[in-house]
Amino acid sequence: MRIYQVYRFTSKDERCIEQVVNRDEVQINHIVLPPQEKLPEHYSNSNVYLVVVRGVLYLTLEGEERRFSAGSIVAVPYRTRMDVRNEHSEVLEFLLSKRLIRKGTTKCKFTTLRRGGDILPLPRGVSLICNTQGV
Repeated sequence: MRIYQVYRFTSKDERCIEQVVNRDEVQINHIVLPPQEKLPEHYSNSNVYLVVVRGVLYLTLEGEERRFSAGSIVAVPYRTRMDVRNEHSEVLEFLLSKRLIRKGTTKCKFTTLRRGGDILPLPRGVSLICNTQGV
């Protein structure tokens, strides 16, 4: 039985936006932008990591312009206005990794604790609270 899974993305110089991994725990997109191309300006819908594979990433975050070369990993916070473009003469290729933030939160409160097969009551006035993401 294999304990790993292999995902493949295309290798080319033409414009390409492809979803390589789409799972609950992570989404990874592969993006290729030829010179002078860009993505539409938008707000990040999660915490995003941009991994520059080749070329130079020109990135404006909340009005602040920066450049990042191959080998850079850029962390972009949730709900950040971003403008991604290639103003360089070489092809830009990068991977975009994110974990989607789901709308709504379900809260649960525990008054018992399970240890092995036993269910143990928590002391009076003590409870555990967890947050689970709901859609």
